Amino acid sequence: MKKDISRRDFLKYLGLGTAGTALFEGAAAVPA
Repeated sequence: MKKDISRRDFLKYLGLGTAGTALFEGAAAVPA
C-alpha cells in the first residue's frame, strides 16, 4: 500500500467519496 500519497490527494478523494455518497442517497430518496 502506498504511503507517499499527499494530504491534498487524500482530501480530494475523500471529498469525491462524500459527494458520491450524498448523490447516491439523494437519488435513492427520490421516488421512482
